[in-house]
Amino acid sequence: MVAFGNTGNIPLSVVTSICHNENNPFGDTCNDGIAYASFSQWVSVLLVYTFVYHMMEPPLEYYDVVEEGTEIEELRSDLSTPLLNEAEWAGIEDKETEHCRTPFVARLFNSNISDVHDLESIQEENNKCLAEPKVVEKIRIMVEHTPIHQVLQPPLIATVLAILVGIIPQVKTTVFGTDAPLDFITDSMDMISEAMVPAVMLVLGGMLREGPNESGLGIRTTIGIIVARLLILPLAGIGVVYLANKWDFLIEDNAMYRFVLLLQYTTPSAILLGAIASLRGYAVREASALLFWQHVFALLSFSFYMFIYLKLLVSFF
Repeated sequence: MVAFGNTGNIPLSVVTSICHNENNPFGDTCNDGIAYASFSQWVSVLLVYTFVYHMMEPPLEYYDVVEEGTEIEELRSDLSTPLLNEAEWAGIEDKETEHCRTPFVARLFNSNISDVHDLESIQEENNKCLAEPKVVEKIRIMVEHTPIHQVLQPPLIATVLAILVGIIPQVKTTVFGTDAPLDFITDSMDMISEAMVPAVMLVLGGMLREGPNESGLGIRTTIGIIVARLLILPLAGIGVVYLANKWDFLIEDNAMYRFVLLLQYTTPSAILLGAIASLRGYAVREASALLFWQHVFALLSFSFYMFIYLKLLVSFF
């Protein structure tokens, strides 16, 4: 999750602050940076709640092993609250046997079953959960068990609606413009957006004010993650953006576009790291500690690379 590059809302707040300055170095393209940063958010949410959600599944050692013949006492609740597995993976109980308590991804990718034709005999033994399907079937099954209600987050839904409104001229004229029938919606969103960035920063500060929790990663591992995330990854980002600019993959004469791309490699991990860890019920303390220390040292690294980026945009891009 830390290596996946989830950037959160920091690029949006940085671009907004720069554009408020009349002497900003980006000129007329400065306001486009808000759109660039917002567009990157929904892509990040989509990838995090699909691919990364499965990556952060707890290992097999984290689960309790249920031996054969052991009676399992079912928990009763007066509120009839569904089990966590059923809440996260709707219908997964239909594909499990009585003795299956292994995680879903591990059942797919760590299966030792080699002959699919012996599936009936394997099911009769009642000691295996699922036969190992082919690669395409693995991907299909994983997609089917991805929690769609968690993927459809507000940034994703808002961006999809904005794209639909923007590409359909008839809809666009009804929402944007001085004489648009739904102009009041645009005014309301403008007022809400002005308070969004300060509110997000308050949420981030509230999560970090308690300090780092006890982590089982160790000092060396924590330092290695911080160095890789805050020092090495921005250098790699400079190389990627430079090559993309040299090979004409980027928008011409748009310094703000390149600046937003560089910011994606510089920010610390987003608070979404802690949210995913809480959803999975695994490594919550480690995620909290990493978030705290990354944001502490990002005060220095982010300022340093901001200075480097502005110099590079003037000289080389």
